[in-house]
Amino acid sequence: MRIKFSKLTKMTAALAVSMGVHTVSYACTGLDSSINVTTNTIHNGMMTYLSFTLTNNRHTLHALGGDNFVKMTYGNTCEMFDISNYNGVQVNLSNYGNTYNGQSLHTHQLIHGGNGDDVIRTGNKVDYVYSGDGNDQLFTFGDTDIVDAGGGIDCAEVGTAGSIAQRPENHELSSCANFSTIISKTQSCTGGGALFTDYYVNGVWGIQSKINSVSYTFEQYGELVFVNATLGNSTACSTPNTSNIDLIFAKLSSGNDTLNASAVTYNMTVYGLEGKDNITTGSGHDWVFGGSNKDTIRGGAGNDWLMGDSRIETDKRGVVFTLPLGSSATAQDKIYGQDGHDVIFGNGHSDHLEGGNGDDLVFGNAGDKDRLHGNSGDDILVDSGGNKWKKRAKLWGGSGNDIVLCEGGDCELFGGGSADLVASFSQYNNDIGLYGGAGGDTLYNRGDQYPEGTGGSGNDRCHGPCDLIKSAGYGIGGDSIEAAANYSAGVMTATHEQTLDLRNFSGNHSDFSKLIADLVDQAALDYWQNNRHQSIYVIEGKK
Repeated sequence: MRIKFSKLTKMTAALAVSMGVHTVSYACTGLDSSINVTTNTIHNGMMTYLSFTLTNNRHTLHALGGDNFVKMTYGNTCEMFDISNYNGVQVNLSNYGNTYNGQSLHTHQLIHGGNGDDVIRTGNKVDYVYSGDGNDQLFTFGDTDIVDAGGGIDCAEVGTAGSIAQRPENHELSSCANFSTIISKTQSCTGGGALFTDYYVNGVWGIQSKINSVSYTFEQYGELVFVNATLGNSTACSTPNTSNIDLIFAKLSSGNDTLNASAVTYNMTVYGLEGKDNITTGSGHDWVFGGSNKDTIRGGAGNDWLMGDSRIETDKRGVVFTLPLGSSATAQDKIYGQDGHDVIFGNGHSDHLEGGNGDDLVFGNAGDKDRLHGNSGDDILVDSGGNKWKKRAKLWGGSGNDIVLCEGGDCELFGGGSADLVASFSQYNNDIGLYGGAGGDTLYNRGDQYPEGTGGSGNDRCHGPCDLIKSAGYGIGGDSIEAAANYSAGVMTATHEQTLDLRNFSGNHSDFSKLIADLVDQAALDYWQNNRHQSIYVIEGKK
C-alpha cells in the first residue's frame, strides 16, 4: 500500500526500510532550522512546489527520492516529505554560495541559485535551473532541462542522459573541468597595462597595441576567451568576461608583432600595419590585413579573407577596398588559408600563397616569382605573371577541379590531380608553360606561339597554339576562351564552374577575367562581412 508522509513526519531507518523507501543510518528527526520549508509555492501561475530555502552555506543540501516523497539532508539533519500532491520540489539557495545535490531525486526540480558561487546538480527528470549571479557550476542529467546560468562566469554540463530541447543560456563553459583554475585566471587578468588597450562594445571585443613588437596569444575555454601579451619581461592579460562576443578585433603595431589565436572559435578582424607580422587565426571566419612589410598569415579553419597588405585588389579589376590606415605592401608575404573556403590576395611582390583545404580563390596580383597553390578542393588561382621566364609565376591547382589562370606575363601553370581549366591570357611575347596533370584537362594558350608543357594523363584538349603540348589523350579545340570555358564545364564538376556558369559563358579574355573578379567585388565584401560563414560562391547568388 502507498504510504504518505506529512511535512513534519519523522521516520526511523527501520520504518523507512519497511516501506521500501530508502535506508538511512540514523533517524530523520527534522531539518536544520536554517532551512525554511514552504508549501504550495506557485511557479508560472500553474505549477505548485514544496519549496526549501537555505539561509546559510554551512553544509551541502542533498535530496533523494521520487515523485511521491523526498528526503532532504543538511549536515547531520534530515527529514522525509510527502510530495505526491506537488508538481515537484523547489530549492532556493542563499547568496553565500551553496552546494546542492539533487542528482538522486527522480522528480521535477526547480532550482534558484543565489548571488554566490553555487554548485548545483539535478536529476534525470525535466528540471529548471536558474543559477543567478556568481561563478556557478551546473550539472543536469535530464533530457529536456531549462538552464539559465545568469551572471558571473558559469559552467554547465547538461543533458548527460540524452539530448536537451533548449540549450543553456548565459553560460561561458560547457565543461566544468578545471573550473577553479579558469576562475582564478579570470580574476588575475586585469588588463593590457603598458602593452595594449582593450574594450568591449556591442558584441565586439577590441584589442589595440600601445607599443611595438608585442606577442599575443589567445586562449579559449568554452565561450570564455583570454589574451596574453608579452614583450621581453613585460606581460599582461585581459578577458572581456562575457560569452556575448560576435567579433574579436585586433589592431597591431608598426613593429614586428606576433598574434596566435589558433584556439579561438570567434570571428576575428586583424590589422597588421607596417611591421613584419606573424598572424595565426582560429576556426572562425576571419578578415586579416597583413599591412606593409613581410608578413606570414595563417587563416585556420573558417571562410577567411586574407590580404597581404592593406587593400583588397584583383589582377583584373584593381583595388576593390583599401583600409584607411597603413600603406601598400613592400615585401613578400606568405599566406596560408588552411581549412575553409578562403579568399586570398597577394600584393605587388613575390608572394607564396596557399589555399589549403576547401574551395579557395587566390589572387597573386602583380610581382615576379609568385607561387600559388590551391591544394585540395576546387580552387581558382589567378596571377599577373612575371616579367621574364626566370622570374615567372608558378601556379599549382592541386587535387580538385581547378581554374588556373595567368592574366599576363610569364607563367608556368599546373592543373593537378583532376579535370582542370589551365589558361594563359598573356601577350604573344611572353613565355608560357601549361601542364594539365591527371584527369581530362582543358588547356588554353594565348601569349606564346610555342608554349611548353603536357596535358598529362587523361583525355585532354588544348585551345590556341598547342603545337608543342604533349598529351596521352589529346584533342584540339577552338582558339577562343569562350570555346575553352564551354568545353571545360562539361568535364569539371565544381561549385565555381556552376557559379560562373562556364557552360554558357560568352565573351573574350577581359570578360572571363571580370567574371572571376566580380566574385570579390564591393557588393560581395559587404555581404560577407555580415554573413562570414558563407563562401563566395553562395554569396554570388545573394549579393
